[in-house]
Amino acid sequence: MVQHAPFLLGKFSDPFFAAVVGSLSYYVYERNLGRPQGHHLHELITKRWDTRKR
Repeated sequence: MVQHAPFLLGKFSDPFFAAVVGSLSYYVYERNLGRPQGHHLHELITKRWDTRKR
C-alpha cells in the first residue's frame, strides 16, 4: 500500500500556499530582472482581467 506524504498546512491550503509562494517569488525575480514597461506580471494580469470583463 502507498503511504501519502503528510500535508504541510492542509489538504486544500497546500496548493493555495504553493501558488502564493510561487507568484511572490516570480514577482521578486521579475523586479530584479528589470523587464520593459508593459511586460511586468501585474500589468499582463491586469490587461487579461480587463479583456475578460468585457
